[in-house]
Amino acid sequence: MRTIICANCEYDLTGLPNDAPCPECASTLREERRTLDQHRRLVVALVVVLTLAFLASIAWLLLVLTIP
Repeated sequence: MRTIICANCEYDLTGLPNDAPCPECASTLREERRTLDQHRRLVVALVVVLTLAFLASIAWLLLVLTIP
């Protein structure tokens, strides 16, 4: 089951009808709801890309410094 959170206050909306307002902030905008899974995938992808770029730059720097 996917976890659905309110885009305004991040309240867990799982199990509520699609047209129900957020019980925490009363937001009724269905298009503002997003799944936590999608947000996590985006964050994980960004972390992976930045980590790979960082490691590649360190490897390049070590290579340049060790070549006479």
